[in-house]
Amino acid sequence: MNITYEQTYKKLKEIRKDKSQRPDELSPGLLANIAEYTVYHMIWNSLDTGIIPEDWKTANITPIHKGGSKHQTSSYRPISLTSLICKSWKPYCETKSYVIWKTTD
Repeated sequence: MNITYEQTYKKLKEIRKDKSQRPDELSPGLLANIAEYTVYHMIWNSLDTGIIPEDWKTANITPIHKGGSKHQTSSYRPISLTSLICKSWKPYCETKSYVIWKTTD
């Protein structure tokens, strides 16, 4: 699976800076403003070695009130805050994996 520097740059610029900090402790504002070349190499290295850093696989699960009594657990839904690097690249990897799977079928 190949990624380009340009794809990395575009993905980083799409990150909303007002989102919560993630389990990898990279704030969205910091991630969107750091050198995309560094992030590109982190992603490329992960894809090349097949090793995903532990921080990228961790999620913070938070209950969000969806209405009704705040004393009933059924009034909440969980959301998972995962690494922004993984979250932003998930659609790309899923698409590429599907294409590879279909061409080898």
